[in-house]
Amino acid sequence: KKIRPRVASISLEAECVVTLRRTHRHSSRHLPSDWLQRKEAQLKELLAEVSLRTVDRAIIRQIRTKKDLCECRTLDALHLATALEFKKNSDESIAIGTLDQEMRKLSEKLGFGVYPEA
Repeated sequence: KKIRPRVASISLEAECVVTLRRTHRHSSRHLPSDWLQRKEAQLKELLAEVSLRTVDRAIIRQIRTKKDLCECRTLDALHLATALEFKKNSDESIAIGTLDQEMRKLSEKLGFGVYPEA
């Protein structure tokens, strides 16, 4: 099976770090003492497999141009705008990974595949 490149907005890293640290802060008494350190190391390994795109003027232009992006939360809009920017420069189909139903609907509306499949 062909390995497809993994790309994402740099905001993915911020979301993951914040989520791990919030989880640890709210649940630390129920977690092993090295939980956060291990999870952050795992995250670093996973993110090493992803090309992260900086949010720049081109991404903001996508948000300004694609008015449908107002149908989701700001960070989701950044992810989708990043995918739209990648789509401009790629012949390959792009799939969005999400469990959020609003993001799923909007991703499909914008012409992306979505996984996991519903």
